[in-house]
Amino acid sequence: MRATTARTAPVTRFDARFGPASQVLELVNAGWFDYNGLQASVQKRFSNNYQFRLSYTYSRSRGTVGAPGATDQILWATVDPTTRITDLHMDDRASLGDQDRPHILSFSGSVRVPHTGGLNLSGVYQYNSGTPFTLTDSTTDPNRNGLFEEPLPAGTYGGAATNPNAIAVVNDGGFNGARGPDFSLLSLRGAYRFKLPGNGNRHLMAYVDLFNVTNRANYNNPVSTVGPVTSADRRDAATFLILRSIRNGGPTRTAQFNIRYDF
Repeated sequence: MRATTARTAPVTRFDARFGPASQVLELVNAGWFDYNGLQASVQKRFSNNYQFRLSYTYSRSRGTVGAPGATDQILWATVDPTTRITDLHMDDRASLGDQDRPHILSFSGSVRVPHTGGLNLSGVYQYNSGTPFTLTDSTTDPNRNGLFEEPLPAGTYGGAATNPNAIAVVNDGGFNGARGPDFSLLSLRGAYRFKLPGNGNRHLMAYVDLFNVTNRANYNNPVSTVGPVTSADRRDAATFLILRSIRNGGPTRTAQFNIRYDF
């Protein structure tokens, strides 16, 4: 227990078995996680020179751990100063899963362009909702448990106004109460098949691929490394709600040209 709610107040360890140890972890079977999802797809097989597939998932995941089967640290437990009984407060941790994405959409298709002698066009589009994260403020320790995991209350929060990479989020309060940027990616391909003279099995294929056609920057969640949980810490103004990295490293709009010879 921390002596006061002040960030730098001393912390007292009550369990005499461990003396002045800074932290002792004990495994407990206290977590649960539920996932519910509706999956639907429509597919048209190739005919009349085109084909496509559309798939969509609507889902919700919620629990007292970040993901199914995860072994998380219970950082929100408190100790009564009089009875010295520990309360795990597991109901307070019940929240959306770390990878909760309500909407996942994927569309792919191809068309053989008539009267062109061998031109094919194809593409893939993907859309995912953003994933949740927690807003915290390690300026103080309201529950005096020696850690700074307490989520900020519900409301709208923003990063530094002077930084163009700062975003505003609506926070529902509690763990994983805010949601990060969504994901959208469109990639296209144009291919032309040249039939070579002589043996009927000899062909030349030319491809032009264009990745991330809209050149959209798909950012990771604006979480910081300050504090014991994966969160955005308001105390760290240099990183709070500031987008700093691209999901999976990219790609930016990229074009490539390929030639394949079949014989």
